[in-house]
This record gives sequence, structure tokens and C-alpha cells, in this order.
Amino acid sequence: AAAASLAQVYRAVLRSTGEVVAVKVQRPGVQELVSKDLYVLRRAAEIYQGLVQRFAPQQRTNYVALLNEWAVGFYTELDFKNEAANMVRMAAVLEEAQITDVAVPRVNVELTTRRVLVSEWVDGVKLSDCD
Repeated sequence: AAAASLAQVYRAVLRSTGEVVAVKVQRPGVQELVSKDLYVLRRAAEIYQGLVQRFAPQQRTNYVALLNEWAVGFYTELDFKNEAANMVRMAAVLEEAQITDVAVPRVNVELTTRRVLVSEWVDGVKLSDCD
């Protein structure tokens, strides 16, 4: 059963400064669930790869290797420290390019962990509520 949502975002206030922040919390058990799902997908890819090699040897795609690469990227996405680093990098790239109509929330690196990301709260409209 694939996880419908890997994390939940909450609005919070830092006691130390009173700043309103967004706290993104990874759902409990997500890593284990994803690992099980990827294991099942890998087994299916191995079976499929065997069928392709037997019945369509001209097909050169290595589906197991493709899935493995995708899985590495997926696990990287589960690490919110990586997401925070990407946010910081993206903000710097946009600033350097003098792009001012795109905002990246400021990250609180000190409070961010692999499973919790703390950043500036930005009011807005959910994409699902847009026309």
C-alpha cells in the first residue's frame, strides 16, 4: 500500500522568537512502508526483466536498474535535510538570477532534521483550490 502523503505541514510559532513557521513532519512509518513497496516493485521488475529477456531480447531497457535509480532518488526525497539544502540552493540561484516573482521559504536549518523541516510560513492558496 503506497503512502498517499509522505508528510503533513503544520503552522507553528517558535517560542524563542515568536516567528510563525511551517513545520513539515514525515508521517510515522513512511520509510518502512516505502521500503516494503520498493521491495515488491523490485521483485516485479526482476520478473518482468526475465520475461523481456526471454521473449523480447531485442529490448535493451534494464528495468531493474531503472527502478533502482528511481528508488535512490525517492529515498533522497525522504531526507528533509536534503530538501532544506535544495531550498537554500534554489533561493540563492533565484537571487543570483535576479528573479523576484518566485519565492522560496527561508529554512531554519538548526531545527531541521531528516524527518522534520522547519521553514518560514508563507500564506497562499493550495494548488488544489486554484482554478
